[in-house]
Amino acid sequence: MRTATRAAPLLMKPTERIEPDGGEPALPAFWSPRDPAEQPLLALKDARDLHRSRKEYRFGRLALATVGLTLLSLAACLLIAMGSQSLECWLNPRTSSFCHQPPTSSSKQDITISPDIDQVWAIDIADERAAHAARALLKEPDSLSEVNPPLDFWNTPVAGAPLLVRVRPTQKASLISTLQAQNLTFSVAISDVPAAARAQLIPAPPTVGPAAGGKNSTAALPKKLAAHFRRYQPAAAVRGFLQLLAAEFPGVAEVERVGKTAEGRTIEALRIRVRGDADSITAAAVAPAAGSETKREIVLMAGMHAREWIGPAVVQYVAASLLAKYEVRKKAKRVLDAFDFVVLPVANVDGYVYSHEVDRLWRKNRQHNEGTTCVGVDMDRNWDTYFGGAGSSANPCSESFRGKSPFSTPEAKAISTYLRKKAANIVSLIDFHAFSQLWMYPSGGDCDKSVSKPVQLGAKEAVKAIKSVYGKKFGIGTVCDLVYASSGASIDWASEEAKIPFAYSVELRDRGRHGFLLPTKHILPSGEEAFEAVLAVADFILSQN
Repeated sequence: MRTATRAAPLLMKPTERIEPDGGEPALPAFWSPRDPAEQPLLALKDARDLHRSRKEYRFGRLALATVGLTLLSLAACLLIAMGSQSLECWLNPRTSSFCHQPPTSSSKQDITISPDIDQVWAIDIADERAAHAARALLKEPDSLSEVNPPLDFWNTPVAGAPLLVRVRPTQKASLISTLQAQNLTFSVAISDVPAAARAQLIPAPPTVGPAAGGKNSTAALPKKLAAHFRRYQPAAAVRGFLQLLAAEFPGVAEVERVGKTAEGRTIEALRIRVRGDADSITAAAVAPAAGSETKREIVLMAGMHAREWIGPAVVQYVAASLLAKYEVRKKAKRVLDAFDFVVLPVANVDGYVYSHEVDRLWRKNRQHNEGTTCVGVDMDRNWDTYFGGAGSSANPCSESFRGKSPFSTPEAKAISTYLRKKAANIVSLIDFHAFSQLWMYPSGGDCDKSVSKPVQLGAKEAVKAIKSVYGKKFGIGTVCDLVYASSGASIDWASEEAKIPFAYSVELRDRGRHGFLLPTKHILPSGEEAFEAVLAVADFILSQN
């Protein structure tokens, strides 16, 4: 077949038209032979070849048309199956499997939803109407089970801020329908949760944070200590770091045993104590004869919720800074001379281990619950003050399961017993969580209750100190006002049961861009901010007495 003959006129000059036998239409003769006697035969041959080419061309066009109609039919079927999904959405090359355009003209971006991977969605809470509609989403269905887990909300609906929710593949279609029904829009905040979790394993560059001195730092941590904060450390490394501090600062830092976890691991705290008449940290070591001296105490606690990795990292940084900067920061020396510090980095050791080894976003402890395969209790709903009230759940499969009774978790029971023994001397307990950048005071269980003016002023001093470091803004207020009711929490117990005057719950960085999956580059800056805040609170307490 001479398919090239249709392009040939660009290169060859036609001569005359030949009328072939059989009444076929006249066709051009594409070239003139040298021998005129051969011309009629060659022209006839060319005409027949070209006629055959035209028939094959018509067949090819028919075949292409058939394929095109088939594809259009398939597209039509797909559009019908997708319901409200538009052809424009379906053709969008950014869409991996299917896409969703929220039912409002105010949507500002395309939404790429992967059907087979966990994602974090940001539900737009533009006003109080949207906040009210979103609060209905937080109500847990009665059908919760291990195979039908609840939606994992990362924060609470507040007008003007997005509501973050981790969505599993099996939950996506249902949640889209619910949001459409409530006229709520959303965007994908974290498109690939496993990838974001893997990114947290990448160490931060050594120049991030205090390595550059920080705005308020007069000295960086020693390299031996600073290297620990380039990554999120597993439980064994946290325990090793406490032992390292005790070895580096003998007579000043000491590891204390708090109790045992549900799986038999040890909960440990670091006690920091100096004599108040020394010029150096070495000279400040408590001599045996001075061991009976009674000093007021400040307790720093973190890791109640396993997935909040920034909390344990930050309180370790504060402990290391108190010791390393005693000789170079007047405020640090003044505070350590006046107070003992008890630093408990990981309250929920079992859950913390599980979040590192199995499920990065695990929240509860790891004790087994009778009559169900759902594991774990929310330790910060298991304290006996306001136990069983709003903000906690009786369903063992809930992320906020309070347990069968107050202090039914061995961890909360051990920590409360440890603190109760020294409660008369404790002037402040600060419980670090993540995320949202909030410095909160009681109450979480009684939303009509207020705290004293000094407690509020102490919080203001803390957030002012935080802002002075890197300009980060933290909100101030009660737990009820800033987040949600949370009955059975540690700070309500500290304030009302243990009578600790300055009890705070802190939500660290960030405000939702990364949530619980905060990159490692934030560890050192967050540590600096927390260190300045703790110094500010301690200094304020000193000014009140």
